Amino acid sequence: MWIFIDESGSFSWTNKGKSLFCGLNVSDKELPELEKRFAAWKRTVVGQSKAELKGPHLTANQLYSFAYKVLPPTRREIHLTLVGGDTQATEESFVERLRDQAAELFQLSSELCAEHENNKLRETYRQMSGWVRNRSTSNVFWVIALQQAIIETLQHAIVSFAELEHSSEFENIEIAIDESFVRRDEHVEFWREWLRNDLMKNSRQRGVTTIKEWPPDHPFKRKYLVYKGLFDFNDLFRNHTNFRDSKSMIGLQVADICAHIFYRNFRDFPDPRAFDALRPRVVGKNGIVLHTITVTEASLHHDDLANHVGTFDIDEWKRLADERSRISTPPAEATSSTTYPPRS
Repeated sequence: MWIFIDESGSFSWTNKGKSLFCGLNVSDKELPELEKRFAAWKRTVVGQSKAELKGPHLTANQLYSFAYKVLPPTRREIHLTLVGGDTQATEESFVERLRDQAAELFQLSSELCAEHENNKLRETYRQMSGWVRNRSTSNVFWVIALQQAIIETLQHAIVSFAELEHSSEFENIEIAIDESFVRRDEHVEFWREWLRNDLMKNSRQRGVTTIKEWPPDHPFKRKYLVYKGLFDFNDLFRNHTNFRDSKSMIGLQVADICAHIFYRNFRDFPDPRAFDALRPRVVGKNGIVLHTITVTEASLHHDDLANHVGTFDIDEWKRLADERSRISTPPAEATSSTTYPPRS
């Protein structure tokens, strides 16, 4: 299975409003056919040119033809997930404070590594602390939304390919993210570590819902299950989640155009045809199209940050998994907005 993720919008306070990531789930079986349809559609737009097509450069008619020719309703093994941020709903000052706390947490992690004489990791976290502190608020809001987009797209993939006939799709999951402004090797490594660090915490704290009926030898359980109700995605997020050049990956180009179609809709673009054609493919809780993340005072730590840095305790992780399994969670309210939780 492939997961392609691209964004539309700047996550900026100079152009306030919604920006979003689009996650594109494609089965291994369907991907070659999707690439063929995209190539055929592209020829109708630019002929034999090898130029990359980007969503903002396409007309409303071209976007509509993309929607029904590249993603026709008869092709079922393609699903979309939308996660974004709204700079009209989130104050920039909260993102600034969250960034500074993240930088301090990396510095404290560096000091902890020094205590355990892990000099390589100590230096990595020290450098990351300074690098994170220098990120713009738009960069930080971008990575917050991206983290959530990865988790939700993975969760939706589990649901979308739940039938046992699709079990082989979980033998190998690859997550490709458009590299966007993340191009320098040093930056790629820092972004990847920041993402992996928070993705692992997110998956440990909240868990991932799987299918009760899956047998013990189901590929997803075999690869990631380490304890009842407890999954370890370190290999997935470290070795199979990468920033890629969209020019070399048709899946990312498709995700880019899909993202722009939805971006236009949420920025009140007057022609809804392409949006209406893609809307049935969107997977979202309670029928929500765009899950909007907000950063508020509640997203910040209000105690000593040292309380949120420590060595990983596998027994505590298992205890939390047991606790989650005993709690019956009531249905979530139908809302399109979630406050970004504190990092720990």
